[in-house]
Amino acid sequence: MTKLKYTMKTDTLFKILFTKYQDLLKRLVAALLSISYESIEQFIIINPDISPEELGKKFCRLDINMIVNGQKVDLEVQIADEGNYPERSLFYWAREFSTGINEGENYRELPCTIVISILGYVQFPNSDKFHSEFQALEVTFNAQTEEELKKIEEMGVPVMSEAIAAYRHVAASDEFIQKEKMRSKARHDEAQALGNAERRGRATGMEEMIILAFQSNAASEVIETMRKGAGITNARLAELKKLAKAV
Repeated sequence: MTKLKYTMKTDTLFKILFTKYQDLLKRLVAALLSISYESIEQFIIINPDISPEELGKKFCRLDINMIVNGQKVDLEVQIADEGNYPERSLFYWAREFSTGINEGENYRELPCTIVISILGYVQFPNSDKFHSEFQALEVTFNAQTEEELKKIEEMGVPVMSEAIAAYRHVAASDEFIQKEKMRSKARHDEAQALGNAERRGRATGMEEMIILAFQSNAASEVIETMRKGAGITNARLAELKKLAKAV
């Protein structure tokens, strides 16, 4: 039996083959993402070429960057276990995700970003899974009662127990209580200032309407109703009447 000199684990072969035969790559991506081939309407390879400069770099990654139905997809082959691959893979994902928009664009425009790693070694020795999938997820920690906190503690997750212990310590500390009082007062003052500004804005708008009413010779009963509704004094009403005549 003649042994192959190069296999699909050879990253240069992998990249050249799949970028030259893009339909094969599209089918591979569909299988890896568990979507139908027909559902892929947008399929763009961003970096199809391999430059000599790239090959000369240390730790060169011959990954394939794609846009698949508006999502950023990064596919690479990792043959040898060079250590810390989970952390490096997360770093690659974060870098791809963070470069998904241009400067000045809204963060809401960041596209869904997927990193696919085909490994030539066993990453998780104690797992019988052939395929693993990871996501950046929100960890729900929104307890509103002491009973809910206890239920979370009973789950037996060490990090959650540590978080709850830290929460109890901080929530009972004098430092937090004093600062929260200051913060609460600041929020109250801010709300009051905004309310006053809003009332002043309404009053100013009503004064402008009263001036227009004087200029259009509106009935005195109408103007009086407007005055009372805006809380304008009779002295200020007289000033507005003079302003109306001066304009």
